[in-house]
Amino acid sequence: MTSDLTAARINMVESQVRTSDVTDYEVQDAMRQVAREDFCGGKTHLAYADVEVEYAPGAFLLKPRDLAKLLQALNPGPGRRRWPSPPLRRCAAAANWLFGGRISWRRAIIRELRLGHL
Repeated sequence: MTSDLTAARINMVESQVRTSDVTDYEVQDAMRQVAREDFCGGKTHLAYADVEVEYAPGAFLLKPRDLAKLLQALNPGPGRRRWPSPPLRRCAAAANWLFGGRISWRRAIIRELRLGHL
């Protein structure tokens, strides 16, 4: 079973992440190493599918492509503390303002992804 999930993880990066213009090798490598099935609330069969996985009522794991685009846009690394781009700063501001409301930071970021700003 573990080898099947490892193969699914590699296939996810090759077919969903790399084809979505995620060119950061560190993001690709991280996505090859992190076991998404550990975060799917028992829905292991959906861990590497191109879907948002509901792991708790009303809580969803981002699609692999969306997560990879977000990580690439965040440009994580040692010593980096600021949001690197205006769209992400807008998302952070919206999240701060809307925290606890109906719209979450996740929706704000997904909106920016869908609009092509990230």
